[in-house]
Amino acid sequence: MSRPPRRRTAALEPAVFLDRDGTLTEPRAYPSHPSHLVLNTGVGPRLRALQEAGVLLIVVTNQSGVARGYFDESDLGAMHDHLHALLAEFDVRLDGVYFCPHHPDGKVPHLAVRCDCRKPEPGMLLKAAAELGADLDRSWMIGDMESDVLAGESAGCTSFLVNNDPKRAEPQQRFSDGVLTTAGALSHIYRAVTGRREIDGSCPEPRTDRRRVPVHRLADGREIRFYDDPGTSHRPCADSRRLAPVESHSELRWDPLLQDWVIMAPNRRARSDGAAETCPLCLSAGGGHSEIPASGYDVAVFENRYPALSGVPGAVPHAPRALTRSPAPGRCEVIAYSSDHEARLSDLPVVRVRTVLEAMADRTVSLNAADGVRQVVCFENHGAQVGASLAHPHGQVYGYPFLPRRFARMREVALEAHRRGEGCPVCIVVQQELDMNERLVARTERWAAVVPFAARWPYEVHVYPLRHVPELAALTEVETEELAHLYRTVLGCFADVAEEALPYLATWVQAPAGKGPDDVTHLHVQVFSDRASPSRIKKSAAGELGAGAFVSEADPEAMAKALSSAARPSELIDISWRNT
Repeated sequence: MSRPPRRRTAALEPAVFLDRDGTLTEPRAYPSHPSHLVLNTGVGPRLRALQEAGVLLIVVTNQSGVARGYFDESDLGAMHDHLHALLAEFDVRLDGVYFCPHHPDGKVPHLAVRCDCRKPEPGMLLKAAAELGADLDRSWMIGDMESDVLAGESAGCTSFLVNNDPKRAEPQQRFSDGVLTTAGALSHIYRAVTGRREIDGSCPEPRTDRRRVPVHRLADGREIRFYDDPGTSHRPCADSRRLAPVESHSELRWDPLLQDWVIMAPNRRARSDGAAETCPLCLSAGGGHSEIPASGYDVAVFENRYPALSGVPGAVPHAPRALTRSPAPGRCEVIAYSSDHEARLSDLPVVRVRTVLEAMADRTVSLNAADGVRQVVCFENHGAQVGASLAHPHGQVYGYPFLPRRFARMREVALEAHRRGEGCPVCIVVQQELDMNERLVARTERWAAVVPFAARWPYEVHVYPLRHVPELAALTEVETEELAHLYRTVLGCFADVAEEALPYLATWVQAPAGKGPDDVTHLHVQVFSDRASPSRIKKSAAGELGAGAFVSEADPEAMAKALSSAARPSELIDISWRNT
């Protein structure tokens, strides 16, 4: 050990055991000088958070370079002094540094031996636990080699196999479909210890005041929740309708040629087409009966009576073949933006848009934790021309039991970019768009709305956070506030850019279920319309729908100017507009 440990408490404490080279510090073969040690990205703040939570921090490292004669123990001591100094910049103090200098093939005779301290043997972990008072059953081992994992498992710890080298495709965390870094593993451990997300300078503090929303029941047992604007409070009335229980006969069928699931939901043919005398999203007042039994509401979220997914917990087959069919687990919910039947989201006050965003964030978190859900997608079809069956302002939240094909492709692209060492492709694109300022529609301090360089639709805007963040629930309070302003403004562009308001579709891209704050997904929303004017429609033909080769008739740069000119600057926040 290079320095005294912190004072021990009487009780055994949880610990994080960390391999050094390639795990705590950047990958390098046989580092022999202090300058060779560079901390991996994001580990400092997360180690500090764990330290403040009472977790012991212990380095256990194989250093066969001593036995091989590449450097001696004094050189090793100098490197570890430098490591302590690097961590001290984050107010992190290691409780211990244990190293094994042995190797059977070493050139230094007394070190060229087999031992019980060289990983995968657990000797270093057992010694550290005895000397520092670590509870191995409540401890973790993080390393980038299989020997690290085996040592941790032999000692009774939970182990993480990580990869901080973008040029190396393996190893990767065995129960993750993405490469887990040391920072990501530390985040997992922090949440396990505290139930909270870590707080650090590069990860601004997420909101901790998220509301607890009571669950109410409709006449057939479906759930409904009410999200109130600040300063308001609405409570439901009793649902007096006589409704039979929802029966969804939807199923999944496997397309073996495209390796993709298709949702078969013939039951949805019975849903409202908007021609009914009573709108199912309006208030249930004066003897009327709707899906929202209340005399008033701001935002309401309820289970769809005609779901494309059955709502039954479960998982889809892992290795489907031709003619494979499966029940369609998952969840379909409707989110009503307002009790005003004639309102558009772009016309509602900013405080309401924020309530909608918070409702989507809350439902995403809840559905991500549901059995069998792999991907939560929040979306809106605005206008009968693009498939909205109801004119009342509303969106939907789907908890899919699989990764939808486009989401899976975006994730594959992001993972490949990280493995090549390029980082987040969305972060790169956003910075390029800000630098060029040719397709920028609007921006705030923390968000940017841009027309894609390869826009497919007559009008298309993507809204990105400038900080890499994977989901709505990870946004800070100020980020959520700015997003509410900018998103409302972007939707106003679609309402005002042509002689009549354009229909549009909006899709929110968030991380899959089970991913942490370091996931490769970059949160954003894609908003687009299939028409340049109410009478000029971009129709998808055989080339697009059959071959998947999109022919765009858009001029992205001209589109950005038109949308920017149509924008309604907010009176409450400083939104910067591109130069037209």
